[in-house]
Amino acid sequence: MPPQPARGVLAVVGSAAGGVESLRDGLVLPALARGRRVAVTLTPTAARQLRPLGEIDRLERATGLLMPAEPRLRPAARGPLSRRGRRPGCQGPAGAVRW
Repeated sequence: MPPQPARGVLAVVGSAAGGVESLRDGLVLPALARGRRVAVTLTPTAARQLRPLGEIDRLERATGLLMPAEPRLRPAARGPLSRRGRRPGCQGPAGAVRW
C-alpha cells in the first residue's frame, strides 16, 4: 500500500515546564500515526534535559526533521541597532523617508 499524504503539519514547541520527556510517546508518535507531519522545536533548557536521555535523536528519527534547540544570537551579537531598532544603513519603509 503506498504511503498516505500528510494531513497537515503539527508544530510543537517543547519547554522544560514539565512533561517534555513524554513528548515523543504522548504526542509525536500518535500524531504521526494519524498521518500528521510533526515539527518539534525545543527550548534550550528542554534540550539539555532530553539530550542525556537520547530523546532528541529519537524525536529526529521519528519525525525525519532536525530539531532546533540552540538559542539564536541576540541582536547585540548581530550588530548595533539604531534608536529606532534598525541597523545603520537599513532602509525600511519608514527609514526611507526623512521628516
